[in-house]
Amino acid sequence: MGHTGSPGIRGMARLSGLPLVRGGRPCRLLCCSLWLAALGGCMAASPQVRDGIPSSRVVTVQREHIPPFGGQTIRPPQRMADVATLWKPLTPREQARLAAYDGRASRTASAAPSVAAWLPPSGEEVMRESLYRLTVSQKTVTRRVLDRAADLLPMIASVLEEHALPPELAALPLVESAFEPLAVSHAGAAGLWQLMPVTARRFGLIVDASRDERFDPRKATEAAARYLRWLNGCFKDWPLALAAYNCGEGAMKTFLRRYGATTLEGLYAAGRDGVPRETLRFVPQFVAAATVMTANGQLAPPRETTRATTLPAPAPVRKKRASASGRAPTSPPEGAGTVPAMRRISR
Repeated sequence: MGHTGSPGIRGMARLSGLPLVRGGRPCRLLCCSLWLAALGGCMAASPQVRDGIPSSRVVTVQREHIPPFGGQTIRPPQRMADVATLWKPLTPREQARLAAYDGRASRTASAAPSVAAWLPPSGEEVMRESLYRLTVSQKTVTRRVLDRAADLLPMIASVLEEHALPPELAALPLVESAFEPLAVSHAGAAGLWQLMPVTARRFGLIVDASRDERFDPRKATEAAARYLRWLNGCFKDWPLALAAYNCGEGAMKTFLRRYGATTLEGLYAAGRDGVPRETLRFVPQFVAAATVMTANGQLAPPRETTRATTLPAPAPVRKKRASASGRAPTSPPEGAGTVPAMRRISR
């Protein structure tokens, strides 16, 4: 009967392809090298702690993320499923359905009037695609996110007003975190406004081994408001400020200098191949988010907490006129990407 236990060194050498020398023994030098490499990898993945503060950084989907300058140990990503669902590019199937949807309606997408001027002309297609996903293909997810936003919006509106910022910026967490205060990205951005540790500290938050205020909705909103106001003062332009919020002010200054642009539209034209796609899509996505929330009545100063959100079905082929009572039709008017009127129900 043959041996059924471990294959032994000789068998392992055959399986691994290692060369056999001097009576069939594997090359010990090569084995030692592989063992040392594996040991070094394990040591590199282990956090280094100095004075109780973790200082190493491990960022993968499987392993934990330990911020390089201290901070809570977190597992990326967390609570980002709604963000991925709502803001990833359309699938080929959705693209085909959007084309058919466009075929029976106008090709112009209506943005919220208050932020329409923020949309670069080159970003209209992305905005229209985002509106389609928010109001048609993923309207169930949108409804859930807007319901989750209801409890946070009064606080957000109050903080933005204190900092003399446009109230439409309350739509930014819809793009960043889908209004999930405990969201964590692959890169280590965290909280309602997806602040990186360094940025959070710059604008007054505590992020260390025992405390991370990015997960405090009000404190994170105050830090984000200070950052947004600083960005607008730096670039003197809200579209550029919002794009810089996505990629960082240093990267945005580099892009503008490299491509000789002074506006986001100029950056679209000159730097389409050099600027990250995520950054170019960010402002159109924000405009789509603000459009949906405006249609839902959530960007106006709220007197009551919105509890329920209704997203009606896609636009029909034929237009429906307003009834004699003056109420809006139950079905939205035709228009590709036009956000349907969303009924607001207060508790």
